[in-house]
Amino acid sequence: MARRCELTGKAVLTGHLVSHSNRKTKRRFLPNLCNVTLQSDALGRAVRLRIAASALRSVEHRGGLDAQLNAGGQGLSAGEAQLLAFTRVLPTNPGLVILDEASARLDPATERLLTSAMQRLMQNRTAIVIAHRLDTVQHVDDILILSHGQMAEYGPRAELAANPHSQLARLLRGGEEEVLA
Repeated sequence: MARRCELTGKAVLTGHLVSHSNRKTKRRFLPNLCNVTLQSDALGRAVRLRIAASALRSVEHRGGLDAQLNAGGQGLSAGEAQLLAFTRVLPTNPGLVILDEASARLDPATERLLTSAMQRLMQNRTAIVIAHRLDTVQHVDDILILSHGQMAEYGPRAELAANPHSQLARLLRGGEEEVLA
């Protein structure tokens, strides 16, 4: 079982007690984690979390989970805001999902996390992904490339990538990740 708070990221710490600095052994300091279920009107469901007791007090102090979610995105990074948007969409189980520049403004670590969430979101449904970065569309079935407002190329991703004369294959070979539209 993970020993990490799902809200704050607080995890197990190891080190020496300052008052016992002569000790040669390290101690483990475990966070006080609690399994809680918080009701969210914004998400329309209950959310089960494993969080530190101090994080629970902070959530209660700020007015509950919805107060943190509805803060207009204040205090959330671009990646956290995208993941929150995905979390809000998943329970509704839509047949069509449109992602417009879902990975824009993200650092590489957050983009990997977001890519995993995108794969889960697009599973068993139709998705339209608008992207300029090749990494964003590596798990799609079909690709449509627009150039100057016109359709330049359309087809299954695997076929286009294997065809040496296709625009997608040239982009993949050239590493022109910011040119894809």
